[in-house]
Amino acid sequence: MNAYTRIAVTGCLSLVVAGSTVLAQKPETAMLTGLTRDAACAPASPLVRPTSPLTIGAGREARKTLFGAGDAVVIRGGTAQGVKAGDEYFVRRIVNDRFTEHQPGVYPISVLTAGALQIVEAQTDASIAIVTYGCDGIMEGDYLERYERPVSPSSTVGTSPDYEHPGRLILAAERRQVGGAGQFMVVDRGSDHGIKAGQQLTIFRRTLREGGPVANIGTATVFTVQPESSVVRIESSLDAVYVGDLVAVHR
Repeated sequence: MNAYTRIAVTGCLSLVVAGSTVLAQKPETAMLTGLTRDAACAPASPLVRPTSPLTIGAGREARKTLFGAGDAVVIRGGTAQGVKAGDEYFVRRIVNDRFTEHQPGVYPISVLTAGALQIVEAQTDASIAIVTYGCDGIMEGDYLERYERPVSPSSTVGTSPDYEHPGRLILAAERRQVGGAGQFMVVDRGSDHGIKAGQQLTIFRRTLREGGPVANIGTATVFTVQPESSVVRIESSLDAVYVGDLVAVHR
């Protein structure tokens, strides 16, 4: 963003904050509630490190770098990148995770959803947006991804959990190592492994005695599926659920 554009955008930002510019349409992201809101804030672990031409820039206050619902922010990127007034985006952040190994020496890509926003002004290479909700604090440098409404999948009940070919929980939100009922985590199984949204999972641990019975810890539902990983919601748990716990897919 050059100096001239920054001055122009900052002027528009002042108008937005003053109230002379309004949202192009009622933002759908502001109306997310309950399970769809929780799903929108769930962590993700894509196979390839995400890139985006659109990132969060400045705010109304010169030194403010953390934003929440209702704040106006400058977006680095505008009409030249296909942005227009009324567009809605998720705001996401790559979280460097050096604590959880997917495989020995291989660390999963951890993506945090910080919130969502709606574009209210778009110039050639910069835009103004209003934060419509926050999952976490939105920070300068976070990237934008076009909004798609989260969908609660229809439950698919399998005949029995497949303990012989288990997956593994590989991360929770923002480097946390533990989860519980109602929270979302990521498992290292996806569409390449035949996983589908709505499938049920049993979370378990193996007992110390070889060949002994497994210890069931809880249940989960697959929400969103990528080729090598899936986001799951823990439905019930008898104990804390940890990164590294095994999951048996109901087939």
